[in-house]
Amino acid sequence: MNLSSDLEELLEICWTRDLNDREQARLRRLLADNPAWEPAWRENLQVVAGIRCLPQEVVSANFTERVMAKVEARDTRPARAESSNRNWSWGWMPRWGLAAALFLLVAVGGYVLWHSESSRMVSNLSDVTRSGAAPTLEELRHFDTIQSLGQVPINVDWDLIALAEPALQ
Repeated sequence: MNLSSDLEELLEICWTRDLNDREQARLRRLLADNPAWEPAWRENLQVVAGIRCLPQEVVSANFTERVMAKVEARDTRPARAESSNRNWSWGWMPRWGLAAALFLLVAVGGYVLWHSESSRMVSNLSDVTRSGAAPTLEELRHFDTIQSLGQVPINVDWDLIALAEPALQ
């Protein structure tokens, strides 16, 4: 909403003090000519009333000087050089160091796993050779036949097992 310069001037006066009789008459004329400006005027009055209800805090006499000194101190500090040669050459070190440590951890873990698997296989093979339970050449020739025997379905006669159960106990 585009307010006239007269109404904006009255709004600025309202922010600093109450309007006098002549200014109030001028305001009434402006709002009578342009009723669409009245909501903006009422809203502004509510804001002014709210601000006037706030407690008045006493600010020290050198408040502005202290604030400006802090701003100047912050501005005079040397800015951190993002593209300096030192940052470029050392900024990558932690990342590469972490990557190298992870690579070494995975490599050593893989080697230990491989070595433990192979040593377990050697141990199992030595146990089999010591026990003498290695299959003979004849057994290995008929391996498929022997393996197929384990796949034959077995028909269980549950009535016969039920009759034999009391005798077993």
